[in-house]
Amino acid sequence: MQHEDHSMQSDLSDSMVKDGPEYTSKYVCPMHCEGSGSDSEGKCPVCGMTYVLNEDYNESAEHDANHNH
Repeated sequence: MQHEDHSMQSDLSDSMVKDGPEYTSKYVCPMHCEGSGSDSEGKCPVCGMTYVLNEDYNESAEHDANHNH
């Protein structure tokens, strides 16, 4: 039973943690590979997929622009 509990905790923590560079960078890997993410276009060093613009990216200028509308 402990193994099952550990597996469930791991899945739960993976789905809750979305604050690494693979989620918060301006450009992110579609697969959100660990260690990926960049402030410029490029390819993921882990899986080789082309980075996409992160729709949830919040830079201070973009954040202010969203509040001025």
